[in-house]
Amino acid sequence: MPAPSFGAVPGADEAIEVPTSPPDPADDLHAIRERYVIPVVNTPQPFQLSPLFAGRIDLRNQKINAFTLTVRVGTVNVYLGDFTTNSGRPPTEPHFIVSAGIQRTTQTIPLAPSDQYIITLQEPDGIATAFGCFTAQAL
Repeated sequence: MPAPSFGAVPGADEAIEVPTSPPDPADDLHAIRERYVIPVVNTPQPFQLSPLFAGRIDLRNQKINAFTLTVRVGTVNVYLGDFTTNSGRPPTEPHFIVSAGIQRTTQTIPLAPSDQYIITLQEPDGIATAFGCFTAQAL
């Protein structure tokens, strides 16, 4: 009988029994994927808001727990909810304000995890157009 070479498996014709254990819910691939795989919601959405214009971002059915808002030029009022009725009118008190002058401004706003968010962005000054980018995140 020749000596086995490197990488040879002795008794390759025999089946090797691998011990199996019942599935553990902590090792469930779906739970791991839900927790650690970056979802599709991390897609940047550029925006351009004319003076006093309000635009709505509907994030229902997309589980998020933060969003990043980058403003290149102008000021943007951020509302948690549908405040598009403010469009064309002086704004109501916003939840957040992000403003950029000479340099861009980027803010990440943490939220409670939910799949029911509607976020409204409005240019509040009525003077200039606001430019930027909105990115919903699941961190």
